[in-house]
Amino acid sequence: MINKKHSVKLSILITVFIVVSLFGCFSHWQGDLAKIVISFGGAERKDYDPKDTDTHQKLKHKVTLTSAAETLNFSFKGNTTFEAYVAPGDWNVKVCSYLDNVIYAVGSKNVTLKIGQNNETISMNKGYNATEIPSITGPVNNNYSPSTTLSPMSVTASVNDGGTLSYQWYSNTTASNSGGKVIEGATDSTYKPAQNIIGTYYYYVVVTNTNPHAVQTKATITSNVAVLSIPIPSPNATFTVNTATKYQYIRGFGVMDNPWNFKELTIANYEKLYHPGNMDDPGNTSSDNGLGYNIMKIMLYPWNTDPDITMTQLLAGTANVAKPSHRPNQYEGVKIVNKYGGYVLAASWSPPAAWKTNGSILGLSDKGNDSLKTAYYQEFADYLNAYAKNFANHGAPIYAIGIQHEPDYSKDDYEGCKFSIDQHLNFWNMVGHFTGIPGSASGYGGGKAQKYVRTMSGEPVSNLSYLNNVANSTSIDIMGRHGYGSTVDPTSTDLAWGNQVRLNRENAGKETWMTEHNINSDREEGYPNDSTWAYVWKFMNDVDLTIRLNKDNAFIWWMAKRFYGMIGDGEYNTTENVILPRGYGLSHYAKFAKEMRQVTINTTGTNKDGANLSSDNINPISYSEDNTAAKVTAFMSQDEKTISLVMMTPTDFSGNDGQNMGIVRLALPNGYTIGNVVAMRTTAAEPMDRNANNVTEIPIISADRKVAYVSLPAGNILSVRFTKQ
Repeated sequence: MINKKHSVKLSILITVFIVVSLFGCFSHWQGDLAKIVISFGGAERKDYDPKDTDTHQKLKHKVTLTSAAETLNFSFKGNTTFEAYVAPGDWNVKVCSYLDNVIYAVGSKNVTLKIGQNNETISMNKGYNATEIPSITGPVNNNYSPSTTLSPMSVTASVNDGGTLSYQWYSNTTASNSGGKVIEGATDSTYKPAQNIIGTYYYYVVVTNTNPHAVQTKATITSNVAVLSIPIPSPNATFTVNTATKYQYIRGFGVMDNPWNFKELTIANYEKLYHPGNMDDPGNTSSDNGLGYNIMKIMLYPWNTDPDITMTQLLAGTANVAKPSHRPNQYEGVKIVNKYGGYVLAASWSPPAAWKTNGSILGLSDKGNDSLKTAYYQEFADYLNAYAKNFANHGAPIYAIGIQHEPDYSKDDYEGCKFSIDQHLNFWNMVGHFTGIPGSASGYGGGKAQKYVRTMSGEPVSNLSYLNNVANSTSIDIMGRHGYGSTVDPTSTDLAWGNQVRLNRENAGKETWMTEHNINSDREEGYPNDSTWAYVWKFMNDVDLTIRLNKDNAFIWWMAKRFYGMIGDGEYNTTENVILPRGYGLSHYAKFAKEMRQVTINTTGTNKDGANLSSDNINPISYSEDNTAAKVTAFMSQDEKTISLVMMTPTDFSGNDGQNMGIVRLALPNGYTIGNVVAMRTTAAEPMDRNANNVTEIPIISADRKVAYVSLPAGNILSVRFTKQ
């Protein structure tokens, strides 16, 4: 009887002998290899340690199988003998080789050897004498231009011996498939060249078949040479970046965290909105890795005079108020914005009811004057400070705090409080820079701690003279405003205090943020349109107005998760938690313009149809939310190493009347040499689509690395970022 201890030895000892006799065996035999697997009790045994010297015994006799009925005698250390019996006619050759802990023998059939009285077996399976050389087709030549997509090169390979195929791509400076340079990481059957410089390039691939069950375990074949040609494009327009004149610093872009009883933002929503995304992986979509926003506005609820009590109620959803809210993720949302280097603005909609002239947190215009009682100015300042401390104490410090959302507007059905210009001035004169006094909470923004929380003025709906009268207050750090009324017209006299005055104030440390605007169809039957690609252009024109024309320092949209917002809420044909076209549109500015300065862009040449470029078809100086002229804005980083352009070609609601700019040459300033370039493009197949994606691509650049070339058809948003060499 054979026991399992001895059977393990049998497996090991046979393999040792085979290794010793490997070379003498193959020189005499022709034919296929057969794999021999040692098994006992029906289970293959591989649980021994081949490095265990105690079990590595040497055979005393060669194993020879010369006739069908002959007995194979194996003699081992310890004089233990095993007998193996072969069925007549099944096997008549010698055991030959040992590879990868299994035994191989030359033969032509699959057989079973019975060992001992218990019928434990040695299974011998047919193998191969040599690894098969792969059969391949491809790769083919490729041409790349601004109006085409660079397709991956590919090779198709196959074998019939069960081997495993592997690939290694090479680049070369000549049309030869030898002597090339290994492309690190290019080990798939397809390879997309990371090449975008005008010129001619050569590639080939070596395919290897590995079969451990053969004598010669590897076989290779080298493909033909594939040529990648990138010719010099023929542009019809040139956009030239001029950095001699620098405009406002762009603090950033973001959204209002949903207030009241609207759908709350989930942790995944916050991540999707504020994760910066991976802009260095061409062909990938940002739908999987974030929109890159960096500003979030949150509401300071006025339910109690003690913010600690209010925040407890907010997280639990237990406030007994007319417009309740449940925000269990409020602190976590702020933490996520801070984690990605963003800025949180916390704004008051109303002081607590006990401090107001109408005794209510709502507007309630029928109850007379809706304002903060003068006697409670200091209490209100302390209350705002307490809110800042509350967030800081929960590991979620904020960047800025606003004293009043829309001080020139209030309604009966939601929180509001009127501040006249005089009341506003009196408030600041009385309380001063209240967030900078000893004992105040520290601020946080831009990925680092701040000495104090910034103060923001009241954010008027449209009366910019309101800001004009308070802008010089040394107690105000940031000027806030909304984008309604006459503020949508960049030629309006209400903006006379704007551009240059804003730049002067910014140089003195006072930025202007556009902290709310909302554009929707204003009627229920039109609401399903607001989440479509056709209606993204109203929104994008609004961002262009705020940044390019009005030169504000920040853009904040009302509301993050809504059918007219960045993420669907499940209403009016949107899918909850799915990014909408407007969400992708704003991410262009967030990823390419935040924390940079706007610079000048000059446009020359024609559109694709041959019309000369002018303010009629590109960069208009007047505003209309339905304007279909192309828009392009340029930005430069503070260290002057990075230059970005955000370009768009709006269409009408039918997808028509947009400007096809054809092939555009992007010229960089004198002395600027391109080290790296990446672009992101967003479009949709149909105007009424709700599906869009930000897809990254690599623009073509000139051999001297001074200019780039892009295609800019109608209905596209395209942004490009250059990094200086």
